[in-house]
Amino acid sequence: MTRLEHIIRMARLIGRHLWQKTDEPELEAWLQESQANHTLFHKLRDGKEWADKLAFYESLDTEAEWQRLRRRLKGVRPARRRTLSFRHVASVAAALCALLAVTWAVLPSENGTPAPVLFDGSRTIPGREMATLTGGTTTYALNEHTRVDASDTGMTLTDSTGTRHLARQATATPYVLRVPRGGEYALTLPDGTRVWMNADSELRFPSHFEGNERRISLRGEAYLEVAKDTARPFYVETGQNVVHVTGTAFNIRCYDDEGDMIVTLAQGRVDMEKTDGTLLASLRPAQQFVSQKSDGSYRVEAADLNKALAWHRGVFMFRDEPLPAIARELSRWYDIPIHVSPSLQDKRYSGELNRYDTIDPLLSILRGTGELEFIEGDAGAVQIVPVADIAKP
Repeated sequence: MTRLEHIIRMARLIGRHLWQKTDEPELEAWLQESQANHTLFHKLRDGKEWADKLAFYESLDTEAEWQRLRRRLKGVRPARRRTLSFRHVASVAAALCALLAVTWAVLPSENGTPAPVLFDGSRTIPGREMATLTGGTTTYALNEHTRVDASDTGMTLTDSTGTRHLARQATATPYVLRVPRGGEYALTLPDGTRVWMNADSELRFPSHFEGNERRISLRGEAYLEVAKDTARPFYVETGQNVVHVTGTAFNIRCYDDEGDMIVTLAQGRVDMEKTDGTLLASLRPAQQFVSQKSDGSYRVEAADLNKALAWHRGVFMFRDEPLPAIARELSRWYDIPIHVSPSLQDKRYSGELNRYDTIDPLLSILRGTGELEFIEGDAGAVQIVPVADIAKP
């Protein structure tokens, strides 16, 4: 019997004993083999979380699922462009992988080296309202209990201590709104434009708009509803490109660690320009402009508005998305460094999930494919590795 087969066998015996209170002579013999086996057994027996998972497993007649999972772990390669429905993935597979995950996490390997520690996502905190607003030499901490109101006559900040008028900045010295990883924030600009900022983003804007234009700059991701003012067009600088607006709603995604800058138009019209004002393209609703940062090439294509605006609606939505891109998204929102094994770079998944849940439901579903596992790395990082790598003796 291989080590993996032994693990599966003992996991089933432990589950049956904990759920049905049966006497298992083989289990008793295993307990006598080592103190490590006793430690594992008591952790499973006394931990309500694991007992619940084991109970769920033992309530199912899943011999066929065991055989299918074992074939996967023995090296059967799935299709490269595999997709996963977060809503409809088999709960049986999730339960089996959860049970094996517990066992692998605490059993030592045959050569005596410690087994990897599996990542527990139940304690993660989803993103929440937080940001900093810097004006000159003063920085204000913002959260769900603070509100920033801006108009052409000035800016105010309201919190538990009351309302304060902020110093009026010179146009050449803009305010800087920084939203960290694990955060989001929304505010109204002096002209009435509403901006919703995603995690790990930065917005620069003046305390008042002067002259015949309104101009801001953005790094990261934001959804904007621009106040209409035909006499003063609105410009968003993103580095290589400028979004020229008169009054509209659109999403900008321009993260430093991503190769494309994407502008998705929900309503109205925007013109995409170079920094020197050269017109590149005009967008109609449900179109998006995709610019490749490396060489400046671009294309205009039909947009999937549901996907592009999902974060603004509080949803993760992945459509045949590469695993590294999914990991980047989760890493920003939960503020956890997540690294993907080289052998998993080409894996793709699809699905939808509430952004305000902990990361645990999503991890459980991905684990349920039997293809990958999440283990704890150094300094709080998470490594996504193939299940087969963990199962090796």
